Amino acid sequence: MYYFNDGETIILSSEIKSIFNILDKKRLLNKNQIDDYLNFGYIPNENEQTIYKEIKRVLPGYSAIVDLNEKNLNFKFVNKNTIKNYLNLITSNKLDELVYDSIKIRLRTDVKNAAVISGGVDSTLVSSMAHKIDKNISFVTGDSGVGNDLYYSRKLAENLNIQLEEIKFNFSHDILKRIENMTRVFEIPLNFYGQVIAMNILYEKVANLGIKVLLDGSGGDEIYSGYFDRYSQHFINSLIKQKKINLLFKFIFNSIRFNQVQFKAVLKYLIQNFGKLFLNIEFKNKFFKYLKLNQDLHPTKKDKIFETLEEYQLWDNELGTMPYQLQLSDSNAMMYSITTRNPLLDFRQIYNINNELNFKFNKGYNKYLLRKIIPNYIYDEIRWRRDKQPFRWFGDEILFNKNHDIIKTQIIESKLLSNFYKQEDLLNIYRKKHVKKYKELLLRCFSLSMLEKVYKCELN
Repeated sequence: MYYFNDGETIILSSEIKSIFNILDKKRLLNKNQIDDYLNFGYIPNENEQTIYKEIKRVLPGYSAIVDLNEKNLNFKFVNKNTIKNYLNLITSNKLDELVYDSIKIRLRTDVKNAAVISGGVDSTLVSSMAHKIDKNISFVTGDSGVGNDLYYSRKLAENLNIQLEEIKFNFSHDILKRIENMTRVFEIPLNFYGQVIAMNILYEKVANLGIKVLLDGSGGDEIYSGYFDRYSQHFINSLIKQKKINLLFKFIFNSIRFNQVQFKAVLKYLIQNFGKLFLNIEFKNKFFKYLKLNQDLHPTKKDKIFETLEEYQLWDNELGTMPYQLQLSDSNAMMYSITTRNPLLDFRQIYNINNELNFKFNKGYNKYLLRKIIPNYIYDEIRWRRDKQPFRWFGDEILFNKNHDIIKTQIIESKLLSNFYKQEDLLNIYRKKHVKKYKELLLRCFSLSMLEKVYKCELN
């Protein structure tokens, strides 16, 4: 929920464009938010600020109360529905029964529905249980031509004896027009390196099949610990705090053995944990920057040391990347009149953030508890798959190769970007786009220039 409030007028809307249509004024951008986006590819979620200077948002789980009898119209915020409120809500049901019920509730519909299959733990669990509940549900998978997802999705389809609709991605279509249309709907700069464009292509093709409700496995990674890259640091902190040294050595051994975490990253995490009694946060940031080990710092995370994995998961779900991902997913689905439903984000499952550590990462596997409750008839090859990668868009090279002159011109001539980079700096970023960090920055610059083009945004 977004709002404008100048003390005399309050405008609330689920879309920013509605507020600006009423205000009938230019969109002024929040410099700090844009600066964070350019540096990190991430828009902070910890406060009410948005990328627009005059527009604020109601934080997830909060209620906004206004007293119309007061002279000045100001909100009072109450946080009675945040994730913290459900953290200790432990059900008497077994987890497999709870997940089953979560899926059953989200299958209530009178329109055509489907489940997304990727061959990973989350989608396998949701799809297998959904098939048991509703034999008429459809199943779809995306084929990007990269990785092993299609192989495992086909294996699951064979296992369940279902018809699988394979949606092949063609990245040679008019991608510039798609990005422009998405920017118009999303009203924020897009993150090209995530799944946002891939999911947009998938949802469009799913809608063409007449599907209106789509189940997926969102939330499985965040609630049940699926990220080796982002969660390992905090998992190590928890193991040390609980003095589970044996599990610590096993985790480090398996993580390096299966190439899930780099050795230098493990070393960094150990130094941080054992040194936190002597090193303050300022020194930590300078020290890690010197060692070039600072890749994991979000703008709102860089000044924090999370003592446990549970602390970080709670932050990540409430104020970190999860709200942003759900916002993007919802905007993508709404473009094609689809409703996405996420059974693994059922509020009754939030307590699993506080699970025993060996239910999270164990024997070289993530989401160990979820793997254990996958129905017994599912192939072990799928249940114990290790190589799952996020669903991503792989069309950036085609974007650059087919539209390099347009992209270069749009970035160089951007008045918005000139507030952050000199023209020579932008040319240098473009020339070095074959280097990963410059390619990522170039995509962010292009995304921001597209927002400027669509909405004529300015920096105050």
